Amino acid sequence: MKSRQFTNDFDHFEIGSYQDWKFGLIIRDVHRISENEFEIYDTSDGWVGCVVDKKTFLDLTNGLKSLLELNWI
Repeated sequence: MKSRQFTNDFDHFEIGSYQDWKFGLIIRDVHRISENEFEIYDTSDGWVGCVVDKKTFLDLTNGLKSLLELNWI
């Protein structure tokens, strides 16, 4: 899903659901774990993930924050 489309559908992203998120050339899996938390999985170079809050997630989808700034584990 393109970032703009993802942002537009954000309010309909149910807690407990997963969606693909295309950011650049890579598709990542996003899991909404609560009203304010999202888990992002990246498999481009192994399997890593991170949990971000709603504001950070929206900043990522709008290009205001870089994925490189996250604490991947």
